[in-house]
Amino acid sequence: MEKPIKPLIEIVKLNSRLFLNCFDGVDDAVAVRRMDEKVNNMAFVAVHLADARVHLVNYLGKPLRNPFEEFTDVRSIDEVKTFPSVEILRTEWKKASSELEGVLLQCSSATLSEPSVENFPLGDKTKLGVLAFILQHESYHIGQLALLRKHFGLAAMKYE
Repeated sequence: MEKPIKPLIEIVKLNSRLFLNCFDGVDDAVAVRRMDEKVNNMAFVAVHLADARVHLVNYLGKPLRNPFEEFTDVRSIDEVKTFPSVEILRTEWKKASSELEGVLLQCSSATLSEPSVENFPLGDKTKLGVLAFILQHESYHIGQLALLRKHFGLAAMKYE
C-alpha cells in the first residue's frame, strides 16, 4: 500500500462504519421522512453517498455497476417518487465500500498523481485530490444523516 493513501483508506473505513451506524434503528418510514420541504430525507442522502462511492470506484479504474442508476441525473428530492428500503441501502453501501477499499489498496502513487478529469473546487487537480474531496463530501453528508436521526428521536450516531 502506498503511503499517501493510508490515511484516506482509514477515512473510507470510518465513513463506511459511520454510514451504517447512522441507519441503526432506522426503518423505511423514518428513512423517507423529511424535517420539512427544504430538507432531504435520509434515503435521498444515502443514495447520493452510495452513488458517489460507485462513481469513485469507476473513476479509479474498476468497473462497478451503479445499483441506483435511476438516481444519477436526479437533482432534487422532489423528482423522486420511491426510495430503496433501508435494507437495500445498507446492502449496496457495504458492496460499494468493499469495492472502494479494494481498489484503493491497489492504487499506486503513479495512479494517484494522474491529472483529474473531474472539476471539483480544490487546488489539487490529481486523482488523489478528487479522492480527498469526495471523502470530505462523504463526511459532510454522514453528519447530515447523524443530525436527521437525532431529529427523528433516535439516539446519537455511535462511532464504535
